Amino acid sequence: MHRIRQTPVPEYVRRHWRIIDEIERQTDRGAAIIGAAYLEERLTEAIRSRFVPGNNIETDLLGFSGAVGTFSAKIDLAFLLGLIGPQAYRDLHLIRRIRNDFAHVMEPLTFAAPKVANRCRELYLPTHLLMPGQNVLPQEPRAQYLAAVMLLFNLIWGEMYKKKAPAEPAVNTP
Repeated sequence: MHRIRQTPVPEYVRRHWRIIDEIERQTDRGAAIIGAAYLEERLTEAIRSRFVPGNNIETDLLGFSGAVGTFSAKIDLAFLLGLIGPQAYRDLHLIRRIRNDFAHVMEPLTFAAPKVANRCRELYLPTHLLMPGQNVLPQEPRAQYLAAVMLLFNLIWGEMYKKKAPAEPAVNTP
């Protein structure tokens, strides 16, 4: 009899599913804000993966008050570095705008609100790509937003490991 050896699930995968579970259990406002924050964190990691290791410049550059400290600037830089394509670029900016709608409007707000729902319908990825295990594209704005977060996470995660940063800074370069 052959035993099937189970490979332990890496911590980063367990963390990902804990965060997705947390996002899904949130109110609309919480889901929008946490989903965008999670993507911003992944985008920051992906950008760092292209930097020369062993320096402190990246902390200053990517920190909140740094030159590339905002979610918007990180999206732009990720596009310029080739980490994301034009559709992901557009979707990330839509997610940023949706996050801002929820973060900066004090009145009750849901994904069903016309402004938010329209932005969710504009998202390209969840209206053109099926999530693993799905056979129907999401129709509701919240489901479209959550699908976009998961699809973009996977896309960014995959791009992080395609190319690596230079091992060290260029020498004899002014």
